[in-house]
Amino acid sequence: MAVGNGKDAGSAPHSKDTPLKPTPTPQSHPFVTRTLRTVFVALLIDILSFTIILPLLPRLLDHYIKTERVGGQEPTHTLLTTFLHPIRTSLSSLASTDPSLRSNPRIDVVLLGGVVGSLFSALQCVVAPWIGWASDRWGRKRVLMVAMTGNLISTLLWVFARSFPVFILSRTIGGLSEGNVQLSLAMIADVTSEEERSRGMALVGLAFSLGFTLGPPLGAYFANLRLPTWISDRYPIYPFSGAALLASGLIVVECLYLSRLEETKGFKERIVAAAAGGKGAEGKGAEANGNGTANGKDLPKPTKRRTKQERAKYLWTMSLLHWTYLLVFSGMEFTVPFLTFDRFSYTHTSQGLLFSFIGLLSSLVQGGYVRRHARRVGERRVIIQGLGACCLGLGILSRAYTTSVLYAGAACLAFASGTVVNVMNSVASGRDGKEKGKEDRGAVLGKFRSAGQLGRALGPLLACGLYWSVGAEAAYGFAALGMAGVLGAGWAFIEE
Repeated sequence: MAVGNGKDAGSAPHSKDTPLKPTPTPQSHPFVTRTLRTVFVALLIDILSFTIILPLLPRLLDHYIKTERVGGQEPTHTLLTTFLHPIRTSLSSLASTDPSLRSNPRIDVVLLGGVVGSLFSALQCVVAPWIGWASDRWGRKRVLMVAMTGNLISTLLWVFARSFPVFILSRTIGGLSEGNVQLSLAMIADVTSEEERSRGMALVGLAFSLGFTLGPPLGAYFANLRLPTWISDRYPIYPFSGAALLASGLIVVECLYLSRLEETKGFKERIVAAAAGGKGAEGKGAEANGNGTANGKDLPKPTKRRTKQERAKYLWTMSLLHWTYLLVFSGMEFTVPFLTFDRFSYTHTSQGLLFSFIGLLSSLVQGGYVRRHARRVGERRVIIQGLGACCLGLGILSRAYTTSVLYAGAACLAFASGTVVNVMNSVASGRDGKEKGKEDRGAVLGKFRSAGQLGRALGPLLACGLYWSVGAEAAYGFAALGMAGVLGAGWAFIEE
């Protein structure tokens, strides 16, 4: 125990000439490097598996519609027609004001894909807080492996989803078990300091960008491959089973790779306890004396810790900003293919090139700007920059009638995609704490992600209604104004 003169009772005085052994810090621990590498690679594999279905969704849903037709007529009381009826009713009422709805006979299939995607996000909104709570109680790795089991069941069902109800069951199980992203965020927050957290969180965004860039082409390629006859003759497969089998294989690889992952919950506490237990006489001599010094050096003044009520209020504010941002961003992002089809008559190849440009630029922003400079620039400023870029990009797209202007607006959206959500996650993960000895980081990130997924679920539905009600120029103009409101709220409420 340290006494007033800085010496340890019953031990020899510590000499000023004897150098102290450096106390290990979380950032310098090799466990951190291993964890970050494992989390990044596993999440990249997971995103690749998730995005394989994206370019196939319209054709897949069209396949189910054609399969259910009998004698050229669609049945009236099936799950598929239950999904399609409100979509077609809405399109019929809007067709009189927008001629493009009449010229694109497959628009109902595209919108059905949006509804299926919204269903996935809505399920994530419901389950995310529970996954976070469970990871706080039973550990990140254990809950992650349970989630991976659900993902594997989901993709295996897709392999044999010859009917629409089986496909919806597959997506439902996938939505309820997709905890990889939020658990990756929690694990990164577990092992990084607040100063390095934005740099670590950028790895999640980088995995997303690379996955969304590489996954869709993989899906399109494998969807065109025919499985060997010894498989097709024995098992109930259909034209999209090849892509689904690839997704399942990637999940298996991810599960095997994650077996090397060590538990991260409580890592910093273990490091501090190990350092304290190994100090001995030298370490004790470095403890603070009664005058607030250690070995003759002033100690930094402790920062004031937020109360539970203050943390809850700030997290609620950040969650509201997160929800509003993704409501606008994800909604208008979903309408970009409609914009490029109406104004530029883009083919699927041209659409793919545009979204590849957005994905690659977003990767560069996350890997080159957020990871390297977010700490120096400041998290608040990076978020504000991203919100401003999104507002500018939506405004540019409202007046985009040439390819160069279109790509300028897309570049702004890519910058926003690479900054806002990743740094917001970093801010949210830094607002956890311990209440009566219990760490609540998983629950905090679960609630925060739940708000974002609710925005992703509602955004495409609201944006499509706005797009076909008032037209592309007005819709993107209104969205830019809405994002300006989010920018103003962020400027007022986000703290550094």
